Amino acid sequence: GSARLNSSNSTGVNLSVSSNATFAYRPTMPPPNEAARVFLTNTGTLGSSAQSTISFRGQEFLINSSVHSTATNPERLTPQTTGLFAFGAQLQFSDPSSDYHNLGIIDSSGTPFAEVREAGSTYFPIMNITGFKRFDVTGGYATLRCVLPVSTHSLTSGGEASWFSMVKL
Repeated sequence: GSARLNSSNSTGVNLSVSSNATFAYRPTMPPPNEAARVFLTNTGTLGSSAQSTISFRGQEFLINSSVHSTATNPERLTPQTTGLFAFGAQLQFSDPSSDYHNLGIIDSSGTPFAEVREAGSTYFPIMNITGFKRFDVTGGYATLRCVLPVSTHSLTSGGEASWFSMVKL
């Protein structure tokens, strides 16, 4: 097949493609230069009526090693450049509860930019959260915080159970 591009000043105006035409290559987006997914390596315990910031000591992947440390501030995901970032997390509780669970993604100023509140149940609850944050300067970070209003609960460890992620968009 054949393809013809009419142009003006090196800008494509319209593309006419005949049947059965193919392109030599397919344009793709570059991979993100900042992405991480970290997880709990040990079962964690959350206190009652307390804001618990969760530390993640396992790393499933880390595109830029400065984004997360398992030793220093393991609760933080730290963008290394400015721009828009997507954050996501999942917590799996080891024990059933009828309590409400509050989950938030918090920026370095202490302000939540994503929050969810769910009622507990008689099965092992799993909570998910997603949030987006624009970082206009470097040096900021995000943490995952859980608040349990009544009793103490445990989190299930492992990469598929309790994790926190970040990717630059």
